[in-house]
Amino acid sequence: MAWRPKLDLQRSWYFRLSYTAEVRYLKTLLKLVKTAIQFQMSNEKEENRKIKDYLNLSFKMAENYRNMSWTDANPPDIKNEI
Repeated sequence: MAWRPKLDLQRSWYFRLSYTAEVRYLKTLLKLVKTAIQFQMSNEKEENRKIKDYLNLSFKMAENYRNMSWTDANPPDIKNEI
């Protein structure tokens, strides 16, 4: 669907001003939509990055647990625990 300026053809002297105003309106609306889409995309990319980091950490912890290299002790307490 194409966006076209609305024209007021009843007053010929008003045609140019009406057309110019409608073109400005459509450009402003397009700019607003582009800004909203860019904002949404940046938010989604940030959330996806956080999820990816969390999953990588979870997989790393699961791999360490499977290899028996995982422990609940704090790093300084490991020597005392062994």
